Amino acid sequence: MREGAEQAGRDPDGVATAAYLTVAISDTPDDAARQLDGYIGAYYGAPAEVMARTMACHAGTLESAAEWFAAYRAAGARHLVLRLARPDLSDYNESVTALLGAAQTRN
Repeated sequence: MREGAEQAGRDPDGVATAAYLTVAISDTPDDAARQLDGYIGAYYGAPAEVMARTMACHAGTLESAAEWFAAYRAAGARHLVLRLARPDLSDYNESVTALLGAAQTRN
């Protein structure tokens, strides 16, 4: 993005960089993978492994999600748009609060 902005004669610091990330979190990676697959399947009608070829998806623990977010920030994303892959709305508020904390605290 920075290189493209410079080539276009724009100040790279004036270009907002963002990533749209779909994430499923659970105590175990296997459970998170099931949640991601259920959510993606219901939303797109395709398995998560197929959709993950064209979109940023992560299934894992809160700690692994924090590391995944940090990699996007290290690559230059100043804004992270998070979509919680939760097939149902159970514990949605608690999960979102935990994800936001993870997205803000890991470098």
